[in-house]
Amino acid sequence: MTVSLVPTIVRLIVDSSPSSPSFTSSTPSTSSAPPLTSPIQIDEIQKMNDHFFKMDSNLNKSRRMAFTNSRLLDIFSGMCKMPFEKHQLQPFDFRTYRGYQKQEYVMLFNYANTLPGFQDLSNASQNFLFRIACGVDFVISSSYYTNCIGTESKLLINQDGTYIQMMPLPLLGDEPGTELMFTKKEELEKYKNIIKPRVKSWIEFMPLYEALHPSFEENCILKALCCWQTAHFNLQECDKDTSEVMELVNSLIIMSFFEIMDGDPLINEILSTTTLFS
Repeated sequence: MTVSLVPTIVRLIVDSSPSSPSFTSSTPSTSSAPPLTSPIQIDEIQKMNDHFFKMDSNLNKSRRMAFTNSRLLDIFSGMCKMPFEKHQLQPFDFRTYRGYQKQEYVMLFNYANTLPGFQDLSNASQNFLFRIACGVDFVISSSYYTNCIGTESKLLINQDGTYIQMMPLPLLGDEPGTELMFTKKEELEKYKNIIKPRVKSWIEFMPLYEALHPSFEENCILKALCCWQTAHFNLQECDKDTSEVMELVNSLIIMSFFEIMDGDPLINEILSTTTLFS
């Protein structure tokens, strides 16, 4: 990915926003798109770029404050491109892991709430886009952190500053005799549900992401693009059956992000598919 792709990516995000005609209508426009060389457009693109950079910087600052012992001076010192330093990482422990904590959902709500066009959506569509943003951030941010400070040491960096050693690869839980390493069947199932998607991400997704070698700025825009391209349709006006949308919400790419065990009641409501259209 090169910097020259940034204007094109931003245009895609603008075209898929709720205020854009292409977001609410499937009828192609007969008018030709104005050139990107207009001084006004270039200024607007740069303004949107800066907005996306600030969104991710603020999210990184929140994570630095929540998951490290950094000084306040370090948290409020300009653009934050990485929330963690390598020495601040903590080993991941699946036994104590309880999924996203409430503070993390607050961070991601603040992120989703500042996506361009978010305020123009219905309540149900805001709910859906928020969930998509959680999933996209889980994958993209983890990949970015891993690419920056983890790959050299074969570490997969999670969004909360924990790491999983990927050399050698962790057991998947299906190997003969693996059940003897766990005291309960439920513990083994929890291990498999948590570790398998992460190993899959390391093997299948990380090489593709590393090939892009995105900068912080490119990663910010890539993440915003993924959010809108995954949830660009308005659910209240969508012609898909409810069952199809539910299948999307319950798919592996979404469910692997929400491994909540006895979560907060508000979080349970956010993640429940029964509240998606309410």
